[in-house]
Amino acid sequence: MSDPLQPPLTDFVFTAEEEEAVEFALTTSKPWKHEHDDLKGVRAVLVALKDRVRSFHLKRQSSKCCYCRMNLHGGGSFIVDREHIVPKDKYRDLTYVISNLSVACKRCNMQFKKDDVGFLISRDTILTNHGSSDQYRFIHPNFDKYSQFIKKISYEEDDQVYVKYTKSDHPKAEYTYSYFDLRALEVNSFDQGQGIDTSSVTNLIRERLDQLVSQLG
Repeated sequence: MSDPLQPPLTDFVFTAEEEEAVEFALTTSKPWKHEHDDLKGVRAVLVALKDRVRSFHLKRQSSKCCYCRMNLHGGGSFIVDREHIVPKDKYRDLTYVISNLSVACKRCNMQFKKDDVGFLISRDTILTNHGSSDQYRFIHPNFDKYSQFIKKISYEEDDQVYVKYTKSDHPKAEYTYSYFDLRALEVNSFDQGQGIDTSSVTNLIRERLDQLVSQLG
């Protein structure tokens, strides 16, 4: 299976020191909780590794939430979560697997997904098959290209906002849209504020962006 995102997952290589730290962490009760006393000896290595993971996946996701495409650019730890796609508390062996990690907003990670596993096709075989896109009901952050399933259009100008998700007819698109309640994120204050028909907003956005680009030279 080819990697749909850049940089490819194969670009992320664990150092020997990181591999040793991860191997040790997985013998403890909370391998991801670097603040625990059990991990004191490898804490600095794990903290640096997590920072690398976060930076790497922000690049892969173009600084957007892997589930709703919210802009995460410039966001710190209060905005950006390092996301375990298959929950680490239920499948600890996948805690540090780079393809099981991504970046998500707090809303998607903590309000909707949490430690749920209902999106898995088979909970019993996921440890063996976690590297296959077809084992997930929603759009997989690393194995699927989000825009091939759902396209998000968003535009803001002062107090006016337009956000719209357009789904393909693929089951993953419908599941993702419903699972993360993307409908709740859709808004169009342009038609209310300026009497603009919803179908005309996309053209309006293009026109205004063209104007801005021209002004910026």
